[in-house]
Amino acid sequence: MKERGMIFNAEMVKALLDGRKTQTRRPVKPQPNISYFPKRIPEGWNGSFSVDGGKSFKCPFGVVGDRIWVRETFWLVDSWAMGDIPCVLYADEFEKYQDEGWQCYQSYDFWSKRAYHGKYTFGCKPSIHMPRWASRITLEITDVRVDRVQDISYSDAYAEGVERKSGDCLDHFMEFKRGNSIRAFEMGWNSIYNNWDDNPWVWVVEFKVAL
Repeated sequence: MKERGMIFNAEMVKALLDGRKTQTRRPVKPQPNISYFPKRIPEGWNGSFSVDGGKSFKCPFGVVGDRIWVRETFWLVDSWAMGDIPCVLYADEFEKYQDEGWQCYQSYDFWSKRAYHGKYTFGCKPSIHMPRWASRITLEITDVRVDRVQDISYSDAYAEGVERKSGDCLDHFMEFKRGNSIRAFEMGWNSIYNNWDDNPWVWVVEFKVAL
């Protein structure tokens, strides 16, 4: 079993914490210049396979049984409860920290589990700079396959974190709203990669929260 870090934005972290997100799609790099890919990874797959003339493709995120630790935006803050030792807060917690002050964070037990281990300055840290020790979510890969991004199903779009809001009867994905889950996912995908119309090959990684 191997562990690898993977970046998730704040909306997708919330979907993970809510239990709504069990899949992620990431572009195959480089894109294969072929019309066909074996969508289901062969049984006993060791992480790479060959198509069209023996060119090898390997999923950079791991194989079934490997683990992904979530990289997300985080803050280092100063805690008098721990003798001014810097501690970690995450996006959802930092909002509470700003709104409510220290009232909900004055537990020594809370801070002792979040004590800072290295040399960082205080403030907001981008997800790419999150070290392993600061990650709060670990995922276990349950399936890996390849697909075209436009082949996503309605149910898979919900598994990507699309949420149906009863108030407006629309599907929401990040800040986008549309009448069905695929269209909402399309807009979110384009906000990151801007290549939906190219219909790129993607790695589809399914996972569960590791215990």
